[in-house]
Amino acid sequence: MYFRRGDIPAAKRIKGSGKGTSGSVKWFCDPKELDYCYYLPIFVDGLADTDIDIRSLAQEAAMDLILKAPHKILPVLPKLILPFKRAFNTRDKRIIISALKVLQTMVLVGPCVGQALVPYYRQLLAVCNLYKNINVNLGSGVDPDRSRRIGDVIEDTLSLLETCGGPNAFINIKYMIPTYESSTHPICDPSGGKLAS
Repeated sequence: MYFRRGDIPAAKRIKGSGKGTSGSVKWFCDPKELDYCYYLPIFVDGLADTDIDIRSLAQEAAMDLILKAPHKILPVLPKLILPFKRAFNTRDKRIIISALKVLQTMVLVGPCVGQALVPYYRQLLAVCNLYKNINVNLGSGVDPDRSRRIGDVIEDTLSLLETCGGPNAFINIKYMIPTYESSTHPICDPSGGKLAS
């Protein structure tokens, strides 16, 4: 809706335009000057759009905003939970992958975002439990692109959330996804000894 009305200061960059320009989003103003509390939730909400062009613009614009001013993410985080949840609830694998990639970028670059997300795991991770073990069976072939396989993207996201989420992250992930195996915690045997890490 915002894109069609022209209410957002961004557009898809046409290939070959602007020599020496980087990125695929054309901004009509400096993204760092935007009100993140207003625009970042709009772009994250756009991840659930069924139109691939709008979804692609939303993903790239959200990533751009996150990368250009990571310190502005934490105050906006509560406003991003419902748009992320809406994207996950579409149950469309392409939309879920796009949303998880934006979530990964937020956790990687935003200071304290990983720890601040822990209370929201119950709202965000339910869909991950459904698709965690789904990957495309290629028979004898191997798909080298992990970023297109939903099971691998979910596994990478959970590992990142555990690593950046602080001491309570693993137990909260495990509560929502019982089959999740820790990527950082040592595995213990029943007698209390450590078997492997």
